[in-house]
Amino acid sequence: MSFRTAVTALGALFIVLLAALVFGAVFAPASASKRAADAALFPGLRPSLVRQIEISDATTRIVITKAAGQDAAGGGWTLDIAGVPYPASQSRADSFVNDMAALARGTLVTRDAASLASLGLGAAAGTRVVLRGSGSEVLAELHAGSAAAGSQGMYVQPAGHNEVYLTGAALSGAVTTDRTYWAEMRILPSTVTGDSIIRLSVAQKGALAFSWTATRERSAQNVNAWVIEGKTSVKIQQDKLSSVASSVAGISGGDFLLDSHLAPDESTAQAVINLTGSDNRSYTLLFGARQADARYPCVLVGTPVPWLVPEWRYQEILKSEKAFTTGSP
Repeated sequence: MSFRTAVTALGALFIVLLAALVFGAVFAPASASKRAADAALFPGLRPSLVRQIEISDATTRIVITKAAGQDAAGGGWTLDIAGVPYPASQSRADSFVNDMAALARGTLVTRDAASLASLGLGAAAGTRVVLRGSGSEVLAELHAGSAAAGSQGMYVQPAGHNEVYLTGAALSGAVTTDRTYWAEMRILPSTVTGDSIIRLSVAQKGALAFSWTATRERSAQNVNAWVIEGKTSVKIQQDKLSSVASSVAGISGGDFLLDSHLAPDESTAQAVINLTGSDNRSYTLLFGARQADARYPCVLVGTPVPWLVPEWRYQEILKSEKAFTTGSP
């Protein structure tokens, strides 16, 4: 055998061995299992087509719907409560749909129906998740069971399949029928921030009545500073008043007020907050009397949804001027 022939033969052998190595790596059982685990549980599910999220368990059903005409960028989600649409958390609804679309199959656990109960699944257990498109078309459906011991994952069973998978943690915290998790509890628009408020009026009625109005004005040092109307010489702790403004801007409810008869109006409100932003938009918040559960009914005038505000949030913003003044002339 000539040298050239020997080199050619060795080269061919090397290619054959390399091909065998690659073939073995690709088609080895471990590689095949990993590819199966990484495969999408709902291949072809497009978030832009989802128009409704339904999550239900043995006692509660949550329905979150995207308004017609809303695009894939998000927005327009509402939470159905007794047939009435309430604001839903746009970020949580969008994230849930995206996580469902990206959900990997995970590890195959069982195909045995007798094992379902031990995994938190079965006819009377688990949580059902359904994503629907326009016309109520079912785009994806699964049953979620319990979390795996020592794992952040959870057991899931796609509807119509015998297989149960242990999948990742992406949905673990969101597969819930807790209404407050899905609700949008921010009361003022997200464009309202503490720094954007240029005028703020706070008034409380009753035995501890007080009222004040503060505006941001440019000082002699060319710095925006709070001034109390009618008391321009009163020294103000600027950081404390700015903190009140930030608390007003970020006010949120603990839940919706479902009994509209308890919603305050201008004649029954026990506290009123008026604010104006740098965009010259004004807002008015009305608060009703403290409830037995230490929450206050709250209405943003001009909107249909009333909230229940926790007492600690109410106390953050309903402060007399003594809370941020250090003296008067």
